[in-house]
Amino acid sequence: MVNRYLLGNDWLLPKGEVIEIDLLTRDYKTVIVDISSFYAIDSGAQSNSFGSLEYELYRRDMLDYVHFLTNSITNGEPYFFTPKVFDEIQINGKKYLRGKEPEEAKEIRTAKKFLKEAAESNGNVLSYNYLTRQEVEVYEGLSQFYIDSSLKKISSADLECLLTGAVLSETGNPTALISNDWGIRNCWREILIYLDSDFDRLGFFSRRVAFPYLNREE
Repeated sequence: MVNRYLLGNDWLLPKGEVIEIDLLTRDYKTVIVDISSFYAIDSGAQSNSFGSLEYELYRRDMLDYVHFLTNSITNGEPYFFTPKVFDEIQINGKKYLRGKEPEEAKEIRTAKKFLKEAAESNGNVLSYNYLTRQEVEVYEGLSQFYIDSSLKKISSADLECLLTGAVLSETGNPTALISNDWGIRNCWREILIYLDSDFDRLGFFSRRVAFPYLNREE
């Protein structure tokens, strides 16, 4: 059976090649998850068109991914969030024109709630306050490089995610980033050059979709 959770990077991997997400923790001690990876690159519609095929594929893909992260964290796998990205995971319901929250939306919100609870209770939310002196120095140096550079600016949450990963990778902790944000990816490439680093120390992966109910055994 084809693995449901596939990752690929069209810059560093041959065109069309994918990596199973389960294998990331074999090569990287830490995997930092960006909220943009919740939305697979090719998952189709991301609108509120409840009941459409596109929305159903999008919904089921996101649920699979969120459940995977929750189970992995609960089982001690090193998937982490940075504080600002963690805060971006919305678990509060929103108002709908017809009043009642659709069950499809509620299911996703509930899954995200369990993910946040698992990450918080298992210590999988990284914090600048817990960095060592050496790590703080690397973080501050990277922050200054970013400020002085001509790189297109990204949000504070995205920057925190990227720099935290870079810092950990520079202090003997091979780290992978999972993000579908091209702004982060472009900055990541420049950070690699600045640090004279490589993909084995600081990897970047974008999440693509593979619907299990459409796959077939060979």
